[in-house]
Amino acid sequence: MDLGTYYTEYISSYALPFTRIGGVLMVMPLIGTQLVGKSVRIILAMLITFAIAPQIPITTATEPGTLLWVVLAAKELLIGVAMGLVVQMLFQALVVGGQTIAMQAGLGFAQLVDPVNGVSVAAISQLYLLMANIFFFSTNGHLAVFQVMAESFHQLPVGFSAWDKVSLINQSMFKTVTWLFASGLLIALPVVISLLMVNLTFGVISKMAPQFNVFSFGFAFTVVVGILVVGVSLPRILPTFEVLTEQALILMRGFYG
Repeated sequence: MDLGTYYTEYISSYALPFTRIGGVLMVMPLIGTQLVGKSVRIILAMLITFAIAPQIPITTATEPGTLLWVVLAAKELLIGVAMGLVVQMLFQALVVGGQTIAMQAGLGFAQLVDPVNGVSVAAISQLYLLMANIFFFSTNGHLAVFQVMAESFHQLPVGFSAWDKVSLINQSMFKTVTWLFASGLLIALPVVISLLMVNLTFGVISKMAPQFNVFSFGFAFTVVVGILVVGVSLPRILPTFEVLTEQALILMRGFYG
């Protein structure tokens, strides 16, 4: 092997894994947002690449910059983005649950600007997101994501040998979207059921006492009950989020069978 071929394989063995790792960090919650600079993400991706690249199997050695290498890099980027989106959907499940609660409790008008994503979300969703971010990074959830990402290099090796498994990504993404809305409804279910009972009670009262103005009193009462139920159910959010995190890691592993 001449010196040029050696350096070509050496650069390719680091550049292609760097593309997959960069794809994960690009869409990962908090790390992939505008709060973290691009240079910080690039440095973090380089550090992770240098740490795990010596143990990564490379099935196809190609010269960087060629058309063949660009195709492989695009495949690695697709895998990384898909894995990062699973973690992103884990946090978006809290947003879906919070928005559902806000609409049922009459708190949909209470919108706050999410500094992470740069969009307006319900105040309840913002509260859930703050709790989830603190819990996720304080319990080393990001390290668990990096571990699953490192395992993917052995099940989906860098090169053309993994093309037959890329179709699993499409199937897993459909399952992930379904899981996103199901998880959001699971988070909102206790509060929604409680508010449904309140609305049924007001319906019975309006039938028994037609002179009672339900609309003037019911809205304020629904808002108060919604806030109280959210406060009571708040301690159950983090245990539920822990279960959803485990399911998200399983979904990430589903990409490579």
